[in-house]
Amino acid sequence: MIVWGTCDGIWNSVPPSLTGSLFPHKQEAAFSALRMGLGVGFIIGFVSALFLNIEVQYYIGIAFLFIIIITASILFFTTQTKEQLCPCCVSK
Repeated sequence: MIVWGTCDGIWNSVPPSLTGSLFPHKQEAAFSALRMGLGVGFIIGFVSALFLNIEVQYYIGIAFLFIIIITASILFFTTQTKEQLCPCCVSK
């Protein structure tokens, strides 16, 4: 239960903070899109539980996890400057 609570706390705090830092001038639209995406994800999760067994849902969840990790990494590395990524490697 401790691991579940830790993961849930991270999941509930990281996407809003990332959204706020990536869209500082359009925060209202960004947060509403984030909430809509979460709502659609919950709906898809509940509906898929009716038609798919747990093993298929597991593999779909793992596939989405890898897609999210890859796209979040691409987003992170494309929005950061060289000084922000490795401050000790840049000579001034």
